[in-house]
Amino acid sequence: MNTMKNTLIRDNVPAIMSQQGKTCRTAHLDDNKYLEMLNNLFIEEVKRYVEQDSIDNRDIECLADVGEVMHAILALKGVSLEEFQKVRKQRFEELGGYLDRVYLKEILD
Repeated sequence: MNTMKNTLIRDNVPAIMSQQGKTCRTAHLDDNKYLEMLNNLFIEEVKRYVEQDSIDNRDIECLADVGEVMHAILALKGVSLEEFQKVRKQRFEELGGYLDRVYLKEILD
């Protein structure tokens, strides 16, 4: 018996489980509970990515999962991907990115 319960799952998982001969009971969450569960899942997925501890492409699925949760949070908040990208680009133009690997050791007055 699988012990997975009381967790947010992807939309197609109940159908996949049904095809495997399993029955799952599901419910739809209100916005507050949904956001709470998404935030928890976001943290879990980021932790899973960090625990991969690699710099090759094996961790790309973990990043994709983080992105999927992020997309769901944006959708719940009514933010389109275009709007998100606009804000991301504005912040990039203002502050830059992280590609130069700049590490701040200290700030002296």
